[in-house]
Amino acid sequence: MSSAPTTGQPVSPKALQPTGQPRRIKIDIPEDGFTSIRDPRKKYWIGTIKACPYQNIDCGGHSFPRFVEDAEFGDGETIRTKRKGAFVFLDDTDLKRVCDAVANKMLRFMGPERPDGSRRGQILSRSGQVGRPYRPLKGDEPLGRYLYMIEVPADSEYVSLPKTPQTMVD
Repeated sequence: MSSAPTTGQPVSPKALQPTGQPRRIKIDIPEDGFTSIRDPRKKYWIGTIKACPYQNIDCGGHSFPRFVEDAEFGDGETIRTKRKGAFVFLDDTDLKRVCDAVANKMLRFMGPERPDGSRRGQILSRSGQVGRPYRPLKGDEPLGRYLYMIEVPADSEYVSLPKTPQTMVD
């Protein structure tokens, strides 16, 4: 709040000036915080299948998109190419975090099936939330049934990816 008078009188510019000095916020970075050796990273193809009620799901710190659009620019025009999923590079720690997060999520479908075959859904955590524990209902399904994660071999330039990828849960 300003220390300016509230009597409806004109306020002098000096009354609106801050009276304290700015304070610098300083943090300490641990010596080994950024120098520790990480596991080698591997390439994975991740995404959602058509039956998933969401086009994109964020889980374990990574985005599982149904489609991404690559754009190439040149000669005054943009060429856009749509492709399924996304490619990410994960080390063993990242992979475990994503898999644990997906294993903790359930998908609850709501309402009737739409004419195009899609349904609305809600993503729930099996571990629950504070004051709101997860209570399974008939029809709840593991989220992993609607997500795929496929390791791409490192020794090849081009990999023929399946048209319908297998999901993380059968």
